[in-house]
This record gives sequence, C-alpha cells and structure tokens, in this order.
Amino acid sequence: MTKSIVASLPILLTLVLSANSASVQYKEVGGRTKELFGLFTDKDCSPAAIQGKVVKRDFAKNGVSPSGFVLEKKDGSRTFVNVEIPDDLNMVDLGYVTQGLQTLIREGRYIHGGVRACGAAGRVLTLESVK
Repeated sequence: MTKSIVASLPILLTLVLSANSASVQYKEVGGRTKELFGLFTDKDCSPAAIQGKVVKRDFAKNGVSPSGFVLEKKDGSRTFVNVEIPDDLNMVDLGYVTQGLQTLIREGRYIHGGVRACGAAGRVLTLESVK
C-alpha cells in the first residue's frame, strides 16, 4: 500500500544544465517543464518582475526557437519581451530549454517571471525566468 501512495505523488525535479552556462535551470513535474530560470543574467541590466497574458510570439528563422513575445498586462498595456537562448548549451540541454519555452510562453497563457531591463532607460526587456 505504501508503494502505491508514494508512486502517486508528483515528482519535482530541478536540473542545472550541464553546459558552460550553468546558471540555466529548469523545474520539471511529471515530465513537463514548469519553470525556466537563469536564461539571461547580464548584471549590467536591471532585474524586474513581469506577469500577464502572452498575446503573440515570434520565432527565430528556424521556426522552432522563440525569439520574443508580446505580454499584455492586466491594465491592457502591452510590452515586447526578447528571448535569448544561451549559445553554449549542448544539444540535450538546448532541447529542454526550447521545449520549455515553447510551452511556457504559448499564446493565451498567463505567465509570471523575470526580465532584465537593458538599454536606454531600461526599455529593452529580455526574459530571465518564466513559470
């Protein structure tokens, strides 16, 4: 009986990706990515929190890797958030990050996360974390 109770509990797994960008991490529950963090950690940019509804996504030329998205806030205002996938990920880690981004920032989904605000007056936002 104990065996079936333990087997039914959801498993939470946090992995630190093995490439040089050891800051990229994800949380997985039941085989699905629930959170990505450490995507963009430029210390010269200011951290900020974001939340809202994803209303549009852009993809890189390959049609698979997200390059940015439009986030609509509760008050109806919209902002563009860049997505940068670290260059130094091995193919396995790149797969996890890409799949996680595709599902976590899908259109119509409400998200919570963090960005780094860079550039003049911090107007260029780049995704740091999402759940």
